[in-house]
Amino acid sequence: MAVAGKRIPASEINGLLAGWQTYSPLLYSAMSTTKSSITRTVSAAQYVVRAGLVNVMVDVLAGATSSGGCGLQLPVSALASTPPLLGQAIITGSGAPTTPLAAMVVSTLDAIVIMLPSTSFQDITRGQRLRVNLTYRSV
Repeated sequence: MAVAGKRIPASEINGLLAGWQTYSPLLYSAMSTTKSSITRTVSAAQYVVRAGLVNVMVDVLAGATSSGGCGLQLPVSALASTPPLLGQAIITGSGAPTTPLAAMVVSTLDAIVIMLPSTSFQDITRGQRLRVNLTYRSV
């Protein structure tokens, strides 16, 4: 337990940072109907599970354009009663939305859908990059 003004030993910090695992998430199109995977290049994707909470960091480059909303595969199934996720997502690259992405919502227990505050679903274009950092409850 950290105490104000007390130094935390490196071994304790290393223990907290250990356990990150890599995965290769699918990038989805058609989140408003029946999701289907689209080509992507995964630059980085890692997650760690601690006390039922899953922390995820993903950086993927879209190899195709989505239609009907884009989504991202989760490394561990989300709890059905999970409230809106805690985290941030942004799409960058030519033609990216000018409004920062503000919401990720569990679409199915194994995927999230990326949403803008003013619309229901956000698409991604070939060559754009999706970066996600989120925390959610696992089953």
